[in-house]
Amino acid sequence: MAYLGAMIGPYTLEPDGVPRVGGMGEVHFARHAASGLPVAIKVLPAFLAARAEARAAFLDEVRHTARLCHPNVVALDDFGTLPDGPAAGSPWLAMERADGALDRLALPRDWPTLQARLRAILLGLAHAHACGLLHLDLKPSNVLVFGAAGPAPRLALADFGIARLFTEPGEAAHSGAGTPAYMAPEQFSPQHGALGPPADVYAVGCLAHALVTGRAPFEGPTWFEYARQHLGVTPPPLAPRFAVPGAFAGWLALLLRKSPEARPACAADALHALATVGEAVEIAGTAPAVPSPSALAATAAGPTEPGVGPTPPVDGGQGIAASPADAPAPIAPCPDTWVDPARADWRPWSPGPGLYPLRRLPLVGRAAARDALWAALRAVATTRRPRVCVLRGGLGVGKSALLAWLGERAHETGAAVVAVAQGGAGADDVFGGVLSRLVGARPDDTPVALAARVRQRLGRESELPAADLSACVELLRARQGLNETSTALPTLDARWAVVRRLLGRAAGGRVTLLLVDDAQAAPAVLGFAERLARVAGDALPLLCVLAVRDVAAPDAPGAPRTGLVDDLASRPGVETVPLGPMAPGETTHLVRALLGLEPTLAARVEAVSAGSPQHAVGLVSAWVADDRLRRGRHGAELVESPTGAAVALPPDLARLGEALAQRALARATPMERLALHVAACLGGPFEPEDWHAVCARAVPEHAWATTLAALRARLLGEGRLRLAEPPAPRLAFEVE
Repeated sequence: MAYLGAMIGPYTLEPDGVPRVGGMGEVHFARHAASGLPVAIKVLPAFLAARAEARAAFLDEVRHTARLCHPNVVALDDFGTLPDGPAAGSPWLAMERADGALDRLALPRDWPTLQARLRAILLGLAHAHACGLLHLDLKPSNVLVFGAAGPAPRLALADFGIARLFTEPGEAAHSGAGTPAYMAPEQFSPQHGALGPPADVYAVGCLAHALVTGRAPFEGPTWFEYARQHLGVTPPPLAPRFAVPGAFAGWLALLLRKSPEARPACAADALHALATVGEAVEIAGTAPAVPSPSALAATAAGPTEPGVGPTPPVDGGQGIAASPADAPAPIAPCPDTWVDPARADWRPWSPGPGLYPLRRLPLVGRAAARDALWAALRAVATTRRPRVCVLRGGLGVGKSALLAWLGERAHETGAAVVAVAQGGAGADDVFGGVLSRLVGARPDDTPVALAARVRQRLGRESELPAADLSACVELLRARQGLNETSTALPTLDARWAVVRRLLGRAAGGRVTLLLVDDAQAAPAVLGFAERLARVAGDALPLLCVLAVRDVAAPDAPGAPRTGLVDDLASRPGVETVPLGPMAPGETTHLVRALLGLEPTLAARVEAVSAGSPQHAVGLVSAWVADDRLRRGRHGAELVESPTGAAVALPPDLARLGEALAQRALARATPMERLALHVAACLGGPFEPEDWHAVCARAVPEHAWATTLAALRARLLGEGRLRLAEPPAPRLAFEVE
């Protein structure tokens, strides 16, 4: 692409590099002009950038991949748009440069190598799932290889172009999208089940079959032929290229079950099952000993979108419900420690300013607090009895980040089913929100649809009692604002009792982990936790972790009420985990390694933030939003202001928040100012529809859809608006 010139953003194109053309653009080799870092840059060509759907898909890939931070997921380096030329306005994405992909490099030739490759893929997938992301297009060419010439190449998942968040509206939005040879049955036909982690687990089964035999389990000339086989044909007998354990065929069959409910529920379960396959070689290789990259590439070819027509019938008229002969899929046990060996010698990537607002920083330090929380999780997993932990600390010390880490790590390892609640809401909204995420409810679900979701998610092991089903639907309807009277749940105690039973059911053999942020502002949740502490002897595998903000002046007007928290913390069996400012070494690691600041600037931020990670991150976020940071040879450097103004470093979070709020208001139009005030009043996670409704009630004649869409995009980019955790179509406005 000669029109691109010698540079793309801060990168210099390598003159001898030949662009690789793919379905979503061209990939160029380049180096960062200041640091010399080698990267691969994907550019959306002008003819595709002019198409709204192609541009949206490209931006989705950026947004989704930027959420991930794991050695087995490709690391992004920067993001931007071409400023001029024939392709002006086309987005580009820079990422770490690989040696190639698994369809051409690092193909296994023996069982230990195959097991290591599959383990790496499942670890990366477990992380993506823990962050709420489905890949939906796993195949050998989307697994990149680094250090291919070395003894232990690193594998990383890539190409999240059709990935989606679990809780995004429109379950069938991507039905039929993907590579047919590696697609799960439910991707071909949405009526066969909602898309979830088992769809990616099925793809790992197809990929593993291709690696061990040289071909995916099913082949066909058309999308419809692939659909017919995936939906109703038994995979062929295993014919490996090299000797594998006899139990490996059973592991493959487990992953390739037609029903998503019969497969491992998450990548961690598949990884646990893989570890039990053993080392004894029992099945001798029968396929050609040398892998065929062309054969692997051929199985990955073909249409990625369905044609027009009905879903093909399944052989014999069978559906894909779990067969009575299918034994329950194994469940991964809770690990003894939270420490991840895969991350031991891995240094997280420090991306450029274009990606900074989109990334999720990994947790730094906090070993004592992590140990305490994980020990509580282990205790619940062992005793199957409930526990309550209170995580206490001041403003900006990282309580929310620690909660998010615990939920992510518990999901990665398969140790728990994670439920999240937020303070500042009534009982119906808090518990309705928790149940809504657990069952995958949608805002437009009818009572019949809600009941079906509840039965599917909470009635797998045994039939759900009619009273609990009715109560759960009532809570979900109350959260939708559609219940006028309460019939099944006349009192708050009745709500607590039902929620406790439903959360116990949600575990499905695991622990249910209930994480509540800003719990001091959630009396309903504090009451629930207090009653939970009373029944600590009951058989209920539930760990409730409450993050509580301590205040310097608890008697000041508007200060959070801590009396209920103090009463709860004093109860026998309730563990308090204190969280103070970060240690100096931890702060240094945050600002220098993860935020990527050059040493002098990092020292200034470290000094003024005084151990507050939120303060440090807020300072950098403000500079990124003002386009004041540039990556140099030794890290990110401050760029002089056009006016020559000195760089301000507000000494505390309150002043930083005030400065950020004033800047946002100064740049806003009158209608945007009104929307900002509404968002600030809504506070904790809120529905975009609620934001629109309140604004429309204030000024009905204004075109709020356009204003809020533009404002949302800008605030997300500046880090003043964030997606709620776990990933969901809810927003939280931050001006602390």
